[in-house]
Amino acid sequence: MCGPGFVGRPADASDLAGVAAVAAETGAALPDAQGYLAGGRLLVAVSAGDVIGFVAVGEPDEGGVAGLVGPAVGAAGFGLGVEKALLRRAADEAAARGVRALRAAVPAGDPVRAQALIDQGFHRTPEADAPGRSAFTRTL
Repeated sequence: MCGPGFVGRPADASDLAGVAAVAAETGAALPDAQGYLAGGRLLVAVSAGDVIGFVAVGEPDEGGVAGLVGPAVGAAGFGLGVEKALLRRAADEAAARGVRALRAAVPAGDPVRAQALIDQGFHRTPEADAPGRSAFTRTL
């Protein structure tokens, strides 16, 4: 995964401070990075050596559905297509591991984040909504 001005890859331990910084900047949930690192399920976008975005893919449930933490993109990644690239890479990596579907949630009433998911093949799944969050699912 790459785009103009960034490269994407599985995270390593040296990326954890950058992931935490992006989570703090964006208000995104901070994944349990050690667990995601071990399985290669934490993906980062990097520009000029700095983490500018991340997404983490959870372990699938008994139905083969894995949850996403993120994607989260800091201001340095705005306008570069980072969020879409991270979502594509997460879907590819999850499908390769046998995941059947991905589930993501965005703050209710956030049309920009919702549209980014829809653009990557996710659809609304209101039955999975949590308070203040709108759920989306993508079949792989």
